[in-house]
Amino acid sequence: MELKLAFDSKLPSTEVHLYSCFQKTQEVKTAKKSDKKNETKTEKVLLHSHWPKDLIEEFEFSVASKHFKADLGETFSFTHLNGSTVIIFGLGEKNKVTREQLRKQMSSLYKAIHNKYEDMTLHLDGFLLKNSEDSIRAISEALLMSNYAFDRHLSVKRKTKLKSFEKSFEYFNKT
Repeated sequence: MELKLAFDSKLPSTEVHLYSCFQKTQEVKTAKKSDKKNETKTEKVLLHSHWPKDLIEEFEFSVASKHFKADLGETFSFTHLNGSTVIIFGLGEKNKVTREQLRKQMSSLYKAIHNKYEDMTLHLDGFLLKNSEDSIRAISEALLMSNYAFDRHLSVKRKTKLKSFEKSFEYFNKT
């Protein structure tokens, strides 16, 4: 498996793009006409401000995106306008995700897609938790450990379809 790092804002021309999505619970006030009382109701909102604008538009345009709640381990995929596949990976509430949960989820994501695609890009900026260094370490551990296979004594060696894995990381200027 070949790992690449990309630090530019343009979308690399790979077969699959992996983005993360978090959820946030917030209170919404609802007014009942009959009682004239305001009630508060909690609802989950998606946090995807780290995505490119065109990706947000395509995601929201998709009819099935209304059912995506970004729960831990939940995935949503669609085809981008350039023909590549976009996989959105839910990680739950950002302040509740631990390094170990991130490592396990990245491992299960890798195992689910490594035999389906030849090259993919992981957009790291959305997978980073409070400590960026620990997040990158957890992601790297998950990918390397999931890719490992002790097949020295096997007559048929395990082959993976995935040949190139690119990590894209960019900082957005929020002013």
